[in-house]
Amino acid sequence: MQKKNYIWLYVSIIAFIILCALAFVFQSIYFIYAASAVPIIIVLFMPDMNGVQWISPSKSKNRLLIYKVQASDPSDSDMLIISFQPGYVNWNKRYLYFSLDKIPTLPQVQVEDFTTNLAVLSSDLHMHKSKQGFVGISVPNLIERSKPMPYTTNEVNRMTIRMADLHHVATSRKLKTSVGAKKSLRA
Repeated sequence: MQKKNYIWLYVSIIAFIILCALAFVFQSIYFIYAASAVPIIIVLFMPDMNGVQWISPSKSKNRLLIYKVQASDPSDSDMLIISFQPGYVNWNKRYLYFSLDKIPTLPQVQVEDFTTNLAVLSSDLHMHKSKQGFVGISVPNLIERSKPMPYTTNEVNRMTIRMADLHHVATSRKLKTSVGAKKSLRA
């Protein structure tokens, strides 16, 4: 949510409180009518807190594992694996965020008995705007790509991301911010 929307949210809450107080002081039904319309405006400017899911291995009690795997062949790319129990990822969210800090490197992929893998492409990734080091995965893109697959997203228990794609997304974010900073200096 933009700062501009937060300002309108606060203004509409204050307007609601003032109209309720005026209705009480003047015993006027018209102020009550006006105050009853303000919650509709408040709802329009409320932030969408439920649009993202934050995942962290330390907070998931062995339901999630995020690790890097080095490729055995130098021509292959290293991979980042997000392994989780089915049902851990909320597929109704827009973005799934995780931190790039303190990700361990394992020599090989940890294989479960029934692994359903979903590849995450560079077009599915983006860096968080305000939180440094957090990468977001677009959940609707994954759902759309998995439609022709013989399994549903609820059966998926592992996502695979090429480290080259992560580096590309991270560097493109840094380039955008540095280019934006140069533009602001010219203006």
